[in-house]
Amino acid sequence: MKNRLLLLALLAASTKGQVVPFSCGVGHATSEQLQELSALTADGSSIIASNSNEVITVPVCSYIFNGRHNDDEITDQMLQDQLDYLNQGFTAASCCDVSDSWCNPVDCSVETNIQFAWAVVTPKGTLAEGHTTPNIQDEGACSFRLFRPLWIRTNSVNGFFMKRLLRKGGPNVLNIYWSNPLGSIAYATFPTSSKRKHDGVVINPAAVTGGDLPGYGRGSTLIHEVGHWLGLLHTFQGSCESSDGIDDTPMEYAPFRGCGELPGYPLDRDSCPNNPGTDPVHNFMDYSGDLCWYKFTAGQMAVMRASWFKYRAINTIVLQEGQPSEAITLVARGRQLYSLITSNAIRCTASATEGDIGLYLQWRHEPRYIAFPFINSCSTHGLPDQSCTVRRPRQQEVLYIGVKSSFVPVTDLTVTCVAV
Repeated sequence: MKNRLLLLALLAASTKGQVVPFSCGVGHATSEQLQELSALTADGSSIIASNSNEVITVPVCSYIFNGRHNDDEITDQMLQDQLDYLNQGFTAASCCDVSDSWCNPVDCSVETNIQFAWAVVTPKGTLAEGHTTPNIQDEGACSFRLFRPLWIRTNSVNGFFMKRLLRKGGPNVLNIYWSNPLGSIAYATFPTSSKRKHDGVVINPAAVTGGDLPGYGRGSTLIHEVGHWLGLLHTFQGSCESSDGIDDTPMEYAPFRGCGELPGYPLDRDSCPNNPGTDPVHNFMDYSGDLCWYKFTAGQMAVMRASWFKYRAINTIVLQEGQPSEAITLVARGRQLYSLITSNAIRCTASATEGDIGLYLQWRHEPRYIAFPFINSCSTHGLPDQSCTVRRPRQQEVLYIGVKSSFVPVTDLTVTCVAV
């Protein structure tokens, strides 16, 4: 409670031009989340290898809440600049400013092949699946301005209803709510979260690119939160005893603050001297802030891409009656959403040369990809080869395909679907 009151006081001080310490509302990962990350890094290697050169385009929706006196705080140009800066942060072009004495321009970020574009809203208010646009001024760009004074500041209660009422798309859509969250500058949900209707990023509107929150006007706060949204933990997760689950981010005892100007926070800090490397103070997933952040590592890139393909991606497959689809790549205990274009029922078959597997199919629909009634789902378990059939709903929906397995290693796992 004392820490929260201190942070609120510091946030209030920011209105007087003082730079406040960065604070993210994402806490330490739970044991379940750490297990998911461990499974991801172990199981995701084949997914990463097969998709390493594929450019991932993440659809984005943005929500701004206006009251009587803040109608023009965030302009469309600021939102576009923020999207452009977010895109830069996920490329090798993200680097330090050579005018800074500490900058090493050969030690820049990695190319993640992850990019972001505005989702497209249809006249009916749903998202046009598979369609994005690069410019916020384009017709249908998923950006909303709403007169909702009660959502200008959010807590766990009104934030719950805000997301429940507004959120668009499935797990592949990045929903950004420009609202000042209680007790932090921003927070995000992990891709493994079971509460899909709460998925997204909530961020102080003053931390937008060009915003007036001192020390955060570049827009790197959103990059930090999207890192969480794609499965990354803080670099100081576990202090010196464990890690964030990524080999090329050195262990760190506690968050780093500032960019070398604060007493006790030198840029060459080594808070875990018995472990390799100095603290990753320039990493987007530390607490350094706008002036110091500029990089992701190769290991972080691998986790973000694996998280996307395992938990967030929706792939489009066109099925002709009687003709099976190409093999669908899944990992054991993985799940995936597919947009299967067909008017028929779907039969999917999972097979493996070793290990027990189970197949689970369920139609889900927008806006939150909730489940259809039981008659539109099926599941099997316990045998090396499984088939499952679900009839087609009347609406255009997506198919949730899951593969369960025992802890016996599964090899040569494939899934194919056919319209019947």
